[in-house]
Amino acid sequence: MKLKIFTILLLAGAPLLMGFVYPQGGIESWVGANRLMSLTPWLGFRFGLTNTMSLTLKYSNQNIHFDYESSADLKERRKATISQFSLVFYSQKTNREVWSSLSYFRGSDHFDGLAIDAGVIHSLTSRLKLVNSLYILKEKSTLWFPDEDQRDIFAYSLRTGLQFRFFKWLQFNPNVYVGRTSKDVTTFSFSVGFILSPKDPIMVTVYYFRYREAALYQFTGDYVSVGLNYYY
Repeated sequence: MKLKIFTILLLAGAPLLMGFVYPQGGIESWVGANRLMSLTPWLGFRFGLTNTMSLTLKYSNQNIHFDYESSADLKERRKATISQFSLVFYSQKTNREVWSSLSYFRGSDHFDGLAIDAGVIHSLTSRLKLVNSLYILKEKSTLWFPDEDQRDIFAYSLRTGLQFRFFKWLQFNPNVYVGRTSKDVTTFSFSVGFILSPKDPIMVTVYYFRYREAALYQFTGDYVSVGLNYYY
């Protein structure tokens, strides 16, 4: 709680720290398998380091609801809140964009985690870009398996995708993801989505995900994500 209050105060006072600070924010939602419902408002400030590099401080608060089948074969509705504190580095050159982020998670059901997300975007043509990224997560929680002891899980996911620009305000973004966890669970998913920028700096994202995993309790299924974000 103290860390959350400190981060909010730091975000609110960010404009006083530097002369060139750009506010960001938005809200993202998910619905899908196991009657999953997730709503995540977020707030951040981007600090311009140079003309091509920036550093962003970001805070988000995710509210999750989903169905869980207990060991007694009874379905129960699970609810949780997870706070995420992120530091994101971004660099852009003529034909390449690079990003890396470090995130700390803290939430209900003893949720505690650390994540690294890094990737690169190459411009193949004036309309087509290639996206590659790596996501690594270290997590401790009882959120997903409340009938068991606290799990300590390490997981990674590799992504490759394309960004095709139809118009200045519309992009098409298909992706493929493969991953594995320390519990020997393999994952595979793909997504197709549209990125709309009707008016700068507003961005709307709409995605369909198909997720598959090899586990006793599977989260395999279809998911839809919609986001409304303000990037300045």
